[in-house]
Amino acid sequence: MECRFWPSQNHSSGFIQRGMIRLLVDEERRQLAQQLLEGSAMKLDELAIHLGYTDTASFTRAFRRWLGCSPGEYRKFPGRKLPNRPVQDLPR
Repeated sequence: MECRFWPSQNHSSGFIQRGMIRLLVDEERRQLAQQLLEGSAMKLDELAIHLGYTDTASFTRAFRRWLGCSPGEYRKFPGRKLPNRPVQDLPR
């Protein structure tokens, strides 16, 4: 008897496929975001919508996850190492 809460082989491969698709879309968005930030004067809210985000905040969070800086910081220093920022102390 198969436990109905445990994903079958077909379900788990579907999870993997969706995960891979998500990774590919994420990578394409990152590359396009970098190109647009470097080569256009497009506003961040327009850029976010162009990349398929519903708002600028979601795009900014994704961009920080990808590159460790905001899109605005990246636009100021494209393809270069960003200036050192102080490390904030962890809350105690």
